[in-house]
Amino acid sequence: MSRANPNKHKQKEAVLLKGGSAQTFRGMLAYVQNHSPSIVVFENVDTMDDRGDATSNLDILLAEMSNRGYENQVIMSVVVVAAVVPVAAAVKAAGSALMEFGERSISSMFATVRAVMSSCVRTPCCATEIFLPSDHAFAVSDLEIRQKKQEKRRELQAKSGPTAQTWMDSHMSFARSLKFRWGEAVPRELKENEWYQTLTEREQDALRLAKIQSQSLLFRDVSQAVGRVNSPTLDSITGVHVLPTILPKMQLWYEKQSRIWLGCEAMICQGYPVLPLLATYEAVKRPQAWTATEVLMQELAGNAMALPVVLAILQSMFVSFSWAPAAAEATTAHTLRRAVSQEDVLQALSALAQVSDRADAPRARNAPTSLEERIRKRAKQRHEAKGR
Repeated sequence: MSRANPNKHKQKEAVLLKGGSAQTFRGMLAYVQNHSPSIVVFENVDTMDDRGDATSNLDILLAEMSNRGYENQVIMSVVVVAAVVPVAAAVKAAGSALMEFGERSISSMFATVRAVMSSCVRTPCCATEIFLPSDHAFAVSDLEIRQKKQEKRRELQAKSGPTAQTWMDSHMSFARSLKFRWGEAVPRELKENEWYQTLTEREQDALRLAKIQSQSLLFRDVSQAVGRVNSPTLDSITGVHVLPTILPKMQLWYEKQSRIWLGCEAMICQGYPVLPLLATYEAVKRPQAWTATEVLMQELAGNAMALPVVLAILQSMFVSFSWAPAAAEATTAHTLRRAVSQEDVLQALSALAQVSDRADAPRARNAPTSLEERIRKRAKQRHEAKGR
């Protein structure tokens, strides 16, 4: 979103660049303008609001959404509280299109959202529990792919000749700060590691220096600059390991198994049940429209919002808002109350259908589903109990 900030020198550049942050943001605004979704959940890192002036990315987002008729609630969250392993402070601006506020104020409904979300807080498992065994078929396959890529890189380097290594100066300076002589022989157990051999020369040196800097850490992201490879992962309060922010190009070295983590493991960290999907994918013996490579899954995980957090936000909104009745129904004060009767349940189901992209009105059904039957029965019981 940084390019959304006013800058007359970059007006043309922002248009010509492909895939820039501001272009993605403008694309989202155009979609909201054309389709008017009832709920919009926007996620960004905590630096979204790190500026003290009035032109922070958060201010821009809130202003743009307000101009389109949305009321907004900013939710500061640490992903780890939503039962997801990685820890990263994030800003989620959840804007709801103007619905039916009636007897309840906007602030009252958003207060209910925050209260319901607090009930979704869970303690995560230790990050070490999500890793597959080192001899798992996915790990073996990924190692083979990495080895083939490494061979191709070496062949290309042999043909093109030596290239300038711009990273060496920073690595030498970092080694001096550790009072370590840069260029010393790599320990045998690391040098003979097959996963270590698949890393680039810069990544190998970054991992070596990171180990010198701190021997006790369990995870190291060798895709980062040498001074940022290490990051503490042990939570002293809970006693479990939590991972750093998952990035698209992340190369996380897992010390316990001395290997780079897999893309499917990154997806699991974001709360996606990817293993059953992969099992089904492998069982289908016909051409696929896409290939579930580890690189692709790492990209998806790095760009994704943690699934449990999305579910927590959406379900909190659905139960907290006063939904407008269907267009064909008359608006009454009774139907604006929270769902405690069968009519209110039907109204909520109509609202759920309205927020879908597939249809603007509830789909006609010949018979209610089992879920609808249970919801109606439970609402009827609560209504009868309240009448007594």
